[in-house]
Amino acid sequence: MSASYESMVTVDTPKQEPKEALHPPGYREGVFPRETLGANEVIHWEGKPSLLSYLVLPIIATLLYYSFYLFDIALIGPSFLDMTLALMEDGSYLLLFFIVNVLPFLLFFAVRIIKWYRTSFAITNRRVMAKYGVFTTIFCDCNHDKVQNSVIKEGFWQWILGYGTLLFATSGHTGGIAVGTKAKMRNGGGIFWTGVPQPYEIKRYCEDIINYSINQTKKKDAERLSQAIRNAPLQEEVTLPAGRMGGEFRGNGDVWRNGPVHSPSSMDEKITSLNRLKDDGIITWDDYERMRKKIVGIE
Repeated sequence: MSASYESMVTVDTPKQEPKEALHPPGYREGVFPRETLGANEVIHWEGKPSLLSYLVLPIIATLLYYSFYLFDIALIGPSFLDMTLALMEDGSYLLLFFIVNVLPFLLFFAVRIIKWYRTSFAITNRRVMAKYGVFTTIFCDCNHDKVQNSVIKEGFWQWILGYGTLLFATSGHTGGIAVGTKAKMRNGGGIFWTGVPQPYEIKRYCEDIINYSINQTKKKDAERLSQAIRNAPLQEEVTLPAGRMGGEFRGNGDVWRNGPVHSPSSMDEKITSLNRLKDDGIITWDDYERMRKKIVGIE
């Protein structure tokens, strides 16, 4: 069983990013382009798909083609083989044989290898990212708070060979795993990580990173909110009209009172925010009571 992301990191100070001690399978340092990173963005995992996942299709196609070719030779008989060997003594026929029967498969393998070489995946402290493309580059990314769920697509041969496709669904298409429609996913429905080795291990690791990142963001937002509540004026002072030093003055439908007057909407918002800080464990009960009394004007 793999350790969780939070157990793999150490934080020297609250202001520093976590430093990872371990990585799940498939981690390959330096494969994802650094020019895609923003300021203070840190890559926690980067890797490439399994090369085997890109070569399975051309291998199967080559084996099937030559199996049928040999089957034809066996079906027609030795005369066909003798005729073929005799024609191969002519250099022009040999070149034609190479162009028709060999070159397409070599090109197929070459394109798949280039595609694998130019494909890479990464997850940072902010985003899930993927880069694809053979002759053009396709870059996809998604902020952690936009990821709704993650799904593994693993066929029979993928399961046998130990790799699969990891899909991060976003809010772009109703939570939107549309399995098998990569173009739709890349255009707003999610992020595709195709052919990743040991996808279940990587999925658990990425989910830990995403949850950790979201919780850290919520904590920072709550701390900023708490600080704003502490520093914000909790009451509104009302200046009495000239000649009125106390009591109550009514005129033009307005009521003026001597001393502090509370804004109900502002007070309700502050009490709601204060309750959320207490429920999230950002402030203690004593802090909650002290700040609540200050808001309602008891202190």
